Amino acid sequence: MRGGALLILLSVVILPVVAVMGCAPGEAPPGSPGTPAPEYAAPTMDGDTVALTDLREDVVLLNIWATWCAPCRVEMPHLQTLHEELGGAGLRIVGVSVDSEGARGTVQRFAGDLGVDFLILLDPDERVSRLFGAYGVPFNVLIDREGFIAWRQSGPITADDPVLRRTLGELLPRDGAAEEALSPAGGG
Repeated sequence: MRGGALLILLSVVILPVVAVMGCAPGEAPPGSPGTPAPEYAAPTMDGDTVALTDLREDVVLLNIWATWCAPCRVEMPHLQTLHEELGGAGLRIVGVSVDSEGARGTVQRFAGDLGVDFLILLDPDERVSRLFGAYGVPFNVLIDREGFIAWRQSGPITADDPVLRRTLGELLPRDGAAEEALSPAGGG
């Protein structure tokens, strides 16, 4: 009887959730490590459009966030630190604000107040969340130079996160500043 109840639970609860997420049983959910990053483009705060495919020469840390999110505010300085430490080694931080339509000024003030100068995209329709299977903010996805997802995490990250640092060490060239920044003594 217990196995039958589990089977009912799976068919009534789990399978519809999988169907809603857009994947068949046995298929990786959107944004899973090892899968190709979905095609995605969004406008910058200046109104230009940037596509992830335009950034293929770099390793991209895609950060999905919102100004109303308290953990996002705590996380932003850590992302800025990564940008400053590893930008020259080929790490590109791309923040995607999922704030509502018309919040461009709020997003600009938020970034300015925190000293953020990495690329910020605007996505009030939250397409990025659906494409990458993000649930909540902040949500981070690391994309390698070939366009495959190498790592992802729901919730805030820190600049010294050991799993992120180890993964970056595998993806970035190990020379000069990157070598020092990624070494255990340098914070990783």
